[in-house]
Amino acid sequence: MVLIAASATTGHAPGLVAPAAALLVVLAIARPTVLEWRTMILGLLLIILFIPIRRYSLAANLPFQLEPYRAWVLVLAGLWATALLLDRRLRIRSTGLEAPLTLLGVAILGSIVTNFDSITREDLSAEIIKKLTFWIGFVVILYMVVSVATVTDVYVYLRALVLGAALLGALGVIEWKTGHNAFAHLDRYVPLLSPVGGDNIDTFRAGLTRAYASAQHPIAFGAALALILPISVVLAFRSRKPLWLLCAGLVVLGSLASVSRTSILMLAVSAAMLAVLRPQAARQALPFVLPLLVVIQIALPGTFSTVRASFFPSGGLVEQQANQSVGSGRVASLGPAIDEASRNPLFGRGFGTRIVGNDPKNNSFILDDEWLSTTLEIGLVGVLAWVWLFLRFTLRSAQAAREDDTDRGWMLAALAASVGSFAVGMVFYDAFSFIQATFLMIMLLGFGVVLYRSDPANPIASPAVLAGE
Repeated sequence: MVLIAASATTGHAPGLVAPAAALLVVLAIARPTVLEWRTMILGLLLIILFIPIRRYSLAANLPFQLEPYRAWVLVLAGLWATALLLDRRLRIRSTGLEAPLTLLGVAILGSIVTNFDSITREDLSAEIIKKLTFWIGFVVILYMVVSVATVTDVYVYLRALVLGAALLGALGVIEWKTGHNAFAHLDRYVPLLSPVGGDNIDTFRAGLTRAYASAQHPIAFGAALALILPISVVLAFRSRKPLWLLCAGLVVLGSLASVSRTSILMLAVSAAMLAVLRPQAARQALPFVLPLLVVIQIALPGTFSTVRASFFPSGGLVEQQANQSVGSGRVASLGPAIDEASRNPLFGRGFGTRIVGNDPKNNSFILDDEWLSTTLEIGLVGVLAWVWLFLRFTLRSAQAAREDDTDRGWMLAALAASVGSFAVGMVFYDAFSFIQATFLMIMLLGFGVVLYRSDPANPIASPAVLAGE
C-alpha cells in the first residue's frame, strides 16, 4: 500500500508498481506453494516456452531491456544463493560435466586473452560481457536444477514440457494454415510486456507459411519442438494414454509446420538414437508410421513436397548453397570461414566478438553452422569442450538407459536422443543465437544428470510416475 501510494503521488510508473505490489501480496499469502523450487522452475519453463525471447521485455523504465526470462533467472539465482547460505540440507551438487565445462571456460578465457588488443581496438567489451552473462546464467540454472530437483520433480518438469510443446505445436499448425502468429501481440494481453523492435523473419518457403510461434525464427521453433519430441514419444509409449499420444502427434506436426530442414534432420537423429537404445519398441512403433504420415498430409498438405524440394532442389543442394553469396549459403560461407579460423585455430577471434546482422558493429557474416561459428570465436579448444560435454552426457545417459528398463531408463534414452539431436542440429543453424532452444537444452542436461545420478532401484521410477498417476 505504501508503494502504491508513493507511486500514485509521484506519478512514477503506477501501472507497473500496482500489479507488482499485488503480486507480492499473492506470493506472501501463498508462499508455501508458490515459492517451492518445483513451482519456481516450472515458472521458468513456462516463460521460456510461451514468452518470445528478444521480442518482448518488461515494461519498466530501465537503461536496458529486462526480458522476463532474465528477470526470472535473476530471481532464481538470488533465491538459490540465499538458500545455500541458510539451509544446511542444500548444497551444490556436481553434474559430472565439470571437466568439459572447465575446458570450455579455458577456451573462453584464452580467446579473450589472446585477442585482447583487437577486442579493445574494435570496442567489443560490452558484447563479450553480455554473452558471458548469458552463459553464466545457463550454468547457474544447470547447477541449481541438479542441486534442488528430485526425480519426481524431473518427471513433473518433463510432462509440463511435453504439454507446453503440444500447445505450441497446435498453435504452429494454426499459424501454418492462417499466417497468424498467436504471440505477435502478446503485450495486448499481458500489460507488463513491451514489444522490442519488429519481426524481420522470412516466414515463407515455396508458398507455404513457416510457423515460428514463440521462437525467434522458424528454424529455432522446429528445433525446440524436435528437442522435446523424444520425451513425448516415451511418455506416449510408456503410458499408452490418448493424451500423451495426442501430444506427441502435435509436437511432430508443429515441428514440421516450421518447414525446416534442420528440424527434420533432428527428428531423424532422435528417432535413430531411440531405435538403437530401444530396438524392440522401435519395431512395435513401425505400424504407426503410415497413419502418422497420413495425418501429416491431411493436417499440413504440401509439406512433404516442399520439404523434398528443399532437400533435393534442381541442380543439387550443395550446388544451390555454393551459388549463394557469403553469409547466405552454408557452402558459400565455408571457405571464408575456414580461412578465418586458420588465423587463430586454438582460441579463435574471441568469445562474443562475431557481430552479424544489422548491428552497427557488424564485423562478420552469418554461417548457419554453430560448430563453425564456435570454431571462429573460441577455436578448436572450445569445439573440443562442447564435443566432450555432449558425448559425456549422451554416453552416460545411454549407458544408464541400457541397464534400466524402468521409466528412469526410458526417459534417459529420450534425453540422450534430445541432446544428441541438438548437437547434430548445430551443424545446420546458429543454435546458440536462439535462446529458447539453447535454454531448453541446458534444462534437459540438468534433468538428465538428476536421473542418471539417481538410484535405479528407487521405487519412484515406476510406470505410474510417467503416466501421471
